[in-house]
Order: sequence, then C-alpha cells, then structure tokens
Amino acid sequence: MGKKAYCILFAALLVSAFVGTSANAQMQKGSEARFAIGATFASGMLDVNDYITDMYEANGYEIDSFVLPVGLTFVGGYRFGFGMEILGDFGPVSLIMVDDGSDDVYLNVDVPVGLTVGYAFFTAKPVSPYVRGGFRYHFTGGDFTEDSEPGIYLAGGVNFFSNKGVQLQLEVAYDGSTVTYRPPEDSGIYYPWEEIEPGGLLVSIRAAF
Repeated sequence: MGKKAYCILFAALLVSAFVGTSANAQMQKGSEARFAIGATFASGMLDVNDYITDMYEANGYEIDSFVLPVGLTFVGGYRFGFGMEILGDFGPVSLIMVDDGSDDVYLNVDVPVGLTVGYAFFTAKPVSPYVRGGFRYHFTGGDFTEDSEPGIYLAGGVNFFSNKGVQLQLEVAYDGSTVTYRPPEDSGIYYPWEEIEPGGLLVSIRAAF
C-alpha cells in the first residue's frame, strides 16, 4: 500500500471518528485531555543491529555492537466522554553510531511518530482496557537509511487505577512501518539493501495522566 492510499485510509478513519463524536455529543461529560510518558521496548531495533553487524562482518570488519532497544515514548491526545480516543505517539527515538576503525564515524537517527483512533472501556472503573489503531511513520536520517514507508499501527493495553489522577499503563503494539537500510555511501562496504520494521513488536509501560 502506497503513501497516498495510507493517507486516504487514515483520513477516512478521522472522518468516521468525528462523525461518531458529533452523533454522541450528548455524551461528552467526562471528556478530557490525555498524556502518558514511559519506556518502550522495540523488537525491531534488534533486527536493525543484526543487519548492521552482519554487513560489517561480511566485509571483513570486526565491530563491537550494542543496542539498547528501549527508549522513552510520549502519547498525547483527547478522550471523549463515551470512551473514544484520538492519540498521537512520539518515540522511542533511536541513535546508531558505528566506529569501524577508520577516520569516519557513521551515524543514523530514527524518530517514529504515529496517530491513532481508539476506544477505552470501563473508564470509571479501576481497571480500564483499551484498543487503538492507526498509522506510524519513521523519520530517519544519517548514513544507514535510504527511505521510509508508513505502516499500520495496532495496539491494546490496560490502564490501572484509571479512576485516579495518575494511572499505570501497560501496552502491547505492532508497528508495521518500514525503513530501508543500506551501507554508508563512500564507505567501500558492499551489502544488499534490506527493508526492516524498526518498530515491530512494541511493549510499553507508562504513567498516564
């Protein structure tokens, strides 16, 4: 699915969401802004690290590689009184730095953002499960990436202490957006380009407000 098709589909999602909001205007009591911050594990970063390590080893280099596939994420948006949520995501940001022993140090940064529509159940209860879906895109720049493609984003989780001011949020998600990785230009390294999901399986723990 191309970028244009993703944009059209997501626009349709937003229109449907706002139509539903208008139809339920009488149920707006309890609407509120939402914000959450916490840590997210991204399985796809392990795949990215494996690709870069294999690339250098295939060209006769020995490099020490380490990846910490956990970073900060921020989620913010609005919950309507009947449980529907429109949320934006930012993170986890990742930075790749490789020193191959030459005079050059190669860098790459990945900044994922997303937008979702979801629904939270039993919001007045201490435990409130929720689901959400939308799209995600990775803004990348540096020596190892060629381009990015948006992808579907599906998530489900639970808000604990949801009837309190500060809540504990656990979430499992799938990020299907892709980034094409390649050897650095003018590095003398040759290796096939590869399309990887740098998000993949995401597991998050956050404080929600």
